[in-house]
Amino acid sequence: MKRKKTGLHDEYIRAGAADATADELSKLANSEVVAVRRRVAENERTPKDVLLLLARDSAPDVRIAIALNISTDANIVVQIACDECEDVRYFLASTSYTPKQCLLKLADDANPHVAHRAKHMLFALDGNADEQAASVFAVLADDHVKLEEQLKSLLEKSSAHDYDQEMLFLDSVEVLDGIRRHLERQRRMCIEWIEGHVPVPGHLRACLEASANDRKEITDCVVDLLMSDDSSEYADKLQLLQKQLREHEYFTENKLFPEIKEHLSSDELALMNQGVHQTDDR
Repeated sequence: MKRKKTGLHDEYIRAGAADATADELSKLANSEVVAVRRRVAENERTPKDVLLLLARDSAPDVRIAIALNISTDANIVVQIACDECEDVRYFLASTSYTPKQCLLKLADDANPHVAHRAKHMLFALDGNADEQAASVFAVLADDHVKLEEQLKSLLEKSSAHDYDQEMLFLDSVEVLDGIRRHLERQRRMCIEWIEGHVPVPGHLRACLEASANDRKEITDCVVDLLMSDDSSEYADKLQLLQKQLREHEYFTENKLFPEIKEHLSSDELALMNQGVHQTDDR
């Protein structure tokens, strides 16, 4: 991983940095590496003209990031609503801040999955979410399974002596970004919703605080891995992250979720579950 510290590694870090300048982001938006361009597209500080450029990027993942960036101008969102890629339109239909006129357009999309997703979002925003919709708990538990599989695969690649180091870095970016997005989903869909909508008794408060500490420890480990320039320690750090994720999964599913279910009424749980339809993957 060491050679990435001054090249691709630094580009990726700067592309997502909160203090990145407009000139830096404009330059990075022209990177040959999709992961770097996608990171620029995710950055809420990216200038409008750069977002407009990336909205026409050849890689669907970059255009999806534009769709999910809350800072994306409404005119650009209208353009993305007509994107040729169904996955781009699907993700746009999955965000609560997509303009209603765009959601209405997507609700009539030729692709039934896109149309269904847009209709669900419209229902959720109107307070009429489908009672059979997936719960926050199911979505986050599904995340845990996927992340465990992805991290296991990354560990296998990192121990293979003939695996290309540049590919390892890009694979690492994908997995670590997925972990970051999962933690953000848990914070928004679960923790923030509870703190903003219902009284929080002592036992539940303690669980929420423990969850915040848990997320911080994992986030610190993710950042440490992204900043790592010592390949000899990389596998050890990945194993530490795997251990932390397993502990996170156990705590979340066996302590946090039961505590939430005990203290929230069925109506409150139903309202919280509407957040499944208001999720972005930034």
